[in-house]
Amino acid sequence: MSSKLSNFLGSIFCQDCGTLLLNTGEDFIKCPACTCQHNVTEYENIVITTKSKAKTFPSKLRSRRSKVQQLDNYKEESASVKKCPKCGNEEMNYHTMQLRSADEGQTIFYHCTKCGEHIMAYNLYQRRHRNDQYQNLESLWRRHQNDENLNLN
Repeated sequence: MSSKLSNFLGSIFCQDCGTLLLNTGEDFIKCPACTCQHNVTEYENIVITTKSKAKTFPSKLRSRRSKVQQLDNYKEESASVKKCPKCGNEEMNYHTMQLRSADEGQTIFYHCTKCGEHIMAYNLYQRRHRNDQYQNLESLWRRHQNDENLNLN
């Protein structure tokens, strides 16, 4: 049994399907969704950055604030070693958003630093989107946000 990740705190995800992986202290971590196995050494030098936000607003205002914060998080991307399927670039930026119910995983948005390809990764599958489709998603989100702000007044 390996102890290299025994004190590991943070979230690690399956590289094949994006499901949250649980560290059992074994030499391999088995994905509960796609059953592939990952050697713990793949995660030895991983850096995880987390941010906490104060939740001091009443719940209705907090939900509005949460939607605005998700859009702000979209602008703060982190780098990953995921390979771009379109151009083969070895680095893609990513950010996450909770688009569905809380009991389902976050959606991971990957953005190629070379060709601009966008990929949305869900728990069990991935769907590629072209740049114009991604921009349409962003404009729909902004329109929805404007409608929500009008309803507050």
